[in-house]
Amino acid sequence: MEITSATSFSVTLSGADLTNVEALLNKDGTAAVSTATYNLSAAASWNRGDATNATDTTNAITVSNYAAPTVTSATYDASTNVLTVTGANLVSKSGATNDVAVSLLTLTGEGGNYTLTSSDVEITNDTTFSITLNAADQVVVRGLMNKNGTASASATTYNLAAAEDWMAGTAVATVVADLTGNGITVSNVKRRLLPRPPTIPIPAY
Repeated sequence: MEITSATSFSVTLSGADLTNVEALLNKDGTAAVSTATYNLSAAASWNRGDATNATDTTNAITVSNYAAPTVTSATYDASTNVLTVTGANLVSKSGATNDVAVSLLTLTGEGGNYTLTSSDVEITNDTTFSITLNAADQVVVRGLMNKNGTASASATTYNLAAAEDWMAGTAVATVVADLTGNGITVSNVKRRLLPRPPTIPIPAY
């Protein structure tokens, strides 16, 4: 990017930078929840107009307007068994396939609640992640989410509840539980037809 002036420049983070930095800078102020002091280190040649190629490794950062991750809504495609969740301020955790603790997610639908057992997943970006349900979850969710739309056949409103620590990359001390108001929209539920009863043909005279 270009500098704004002789004393400043701005960087708008996106993609992997955004989700990882939000996990690092996880509290307003100059230090993280873990008490680690925020710092910006600039390696050699960071300022390309500087012929000295100097480094600058110690620079305090002040964080403001930190917002914890939240769930806002979800969709469930009954034909693919994929639950796609939309949220805000989602963050990455170092490592593979561990951003979202799926076992802390509970669905509400026909007949009650069900806590998922599918494998943990990575977030797609800072607002989205998707879960392909395992076979055991598919069987139960098929009964919970038995009607297209936002409510079951008995008019139970679909909901996704995310228990504390569902977003594994957030600090343990940060409260991220999000239990209500997270509606699910279901699609591609196929109507199951009951078999027709046998009939006795009437003989012709």
